[in-house]
Amino acid sequence: MALTNMAPRERLDDDRDAAQSAVRALSAAMVILVLAPPGVLPSTAKGVVVAVVLIILATGLWRARHLVRVGRASFLVFFASVAPLPMLLTYGDFNGLLAVVSLTALSVAVVQCAEIQGERGVRTLVRMLLGVGLFELVVAALQAASGSPATWGYLGDRVSAVIGYNPLISIVGGRALGTMGHPIPLGMLFSSCLVLVVAGRAWLSGGERLVLFAAFALGLGLTGTRSAVIAAAVGLITVMITRAAGSWSHAMRFLAAAAVVTLLAVTDLRESIFFQSLDGSFSVNHRLSSIESVAHLMARPVLEVLFGSGFGSATELYARGILIADGQNAIDNQFVLAMAAGGLLGLGTLTALCLLLLRRAMPSLRPVLLSQMFMLVVFDMSAWQSSWMLLLVVGCVGSAVDREVEGRPSAVTPRGGAAEFARTSRKRRS
Repeated sequence: MALTNMAPRERLDDDRDAAQSAVRALSAAMVILVLAPPGVLPSTAKGVVVAVVLIILATGLWRARHLVRVGRASFLVFFASVAPLPMLLTYGDFNGLLAVVSLTALSVAVVQCAEIQGERGVRTLVRMLLGVGLFELVVAALQAASGSPATWGYLGDRVSAVIGYNPLISIVGGRALGTMGHPIPLGMLFSSCLVLVVAGRAWLSGGERLVLFAAFALGLGLTGTRSAVIAAAVGLITVMITRAAGSWSHAMRFLAAAAVVTLLAVTDLRESIFFQSLDGSFSVNHRLSSIESVAHLMARPVLEVLFGSGFGSATELYARGILIADGQNAIDNQFVLAMAAGGLLGLGTLTALCLLLLRRAMPSLRPVLLSQMFMLVVFDMSAWQSSWMLLLVVGCVGSAVDREVEGRPSAVTPRGGAAEFARTSRKRRS
């Protein structure tokens, strides 16, 4: 009998070791992307960083290759990336082609590494995320104290008046960039950590959660990113509603009803009282202009409406007057960017990906995922690899494993032969 059970037990140990190799590779890749974000580096250094990250992820996946399954999330991530390719040669450029290839490879590798994680992998990723958040908090505090951004920052020494003023904590002067090179991705990291601290009761004690909540709330203030504060509020409200309603489905019905009421209240965005109070804000007006560009995007030729104008076509779309120019050549809305680059096909794929991630995410991580998805409407997340990968990790981690008790990461068992052995062992014990 012992010899009969030896093979399944060895497979179980091998599965766990392989998953740990993948999670170590994923953690290392995420740390590198945060400390040296490719989006703010010179082209040569950018290529080196992306290549190193891909090698690390490929090494981890090779060790866990027998666990890898090509699921719907991987397919949608791949399809969302390649959807604009039919129009790339017409309106895009070679740099756009390189960007889509590297983003697709990174996205698929991250999804595969995250999906196969069990209990230990989830805990490792949570510790990694909180550890990176605390490191960025130290960097942000040093920047606030010294008044200067990191030398590799997105804006470097050319800090404009918009970035130079912190609307949340005016006494510190400017908005901290961290090592991420821009306050918006840094704010998304802090808001994700903040919601994770509140939602992740299974991973942290009460005292730890209190201290970390205060720390990441300070980090949010140092970034001066109002959209990240709203994203954190979305996540925290979701946590409270979910716990009060007792189930995720009840919470989603409440949120859907609240969203409809809010939409009816602000049908004309520019005439609403809330947006009138922020009418002088360039940030708000710029994002409203991006939303208003949707009508122009729908007026493009039929092929562009369906397949988009390709990656790297934003400059051309601004020149043609399709995207509303306001002095800043960034769309700052991932859904509008998907429609501009990939047309209705790209927009539909991104929407389907978001719905799939919400459906498959661990219940304790769904509030974090919702807060991150709010950020999709305020900046071009796919242009910041660290933020895009963070979204995919939170949405996919543990999604390809069997959960004995929904919502409890401690009850995660890998699928396959090891899972069959675990189920057989439980039947024998009973």
